[in-house]
Amino acid sequence: MPISRNAAGAALFAAAVLQASFAAAATVTDHRSRDLGGVNLNYYCSHTYGAEFKSVLIGKTAGDWVCQQSIQNRRQISVTDACKLQYGRNDVRSRALNWNDPLSWRCFAVH
Repeated sequence: MPISRNAAGAALFAAAVLQASFAAAATVTDHRSRDLGGVNLNYYCSHTYGAEFKSVLIGKTAGDWVCQQSIQNRRQISVTDACKLQYGRNDVRSRALNWNDPLSWRCFAVH
């Protein structure tokens, strides 16, 4: 079955996005830091503010996460503190690999 033009275009676009993601990751990591992985913002919210708090995305960018119990009760998230809590270490920093992708947060161990 031949591939349609739209499917081929979508595959090329996906490959370009994947390549750009790897390029962004390469610029973040260097010989002094190690990628530990992603971060669980729900765990940070419930641990820091109470079991009734969950992470909620209130916009479209990586900086638009909050801890929320209700619309009237929102709290700030420190992604670096979330990384420290999750990985149990203080030599950690956080970085959004793509500010326009709210799911691109990563934790890095700084050596």
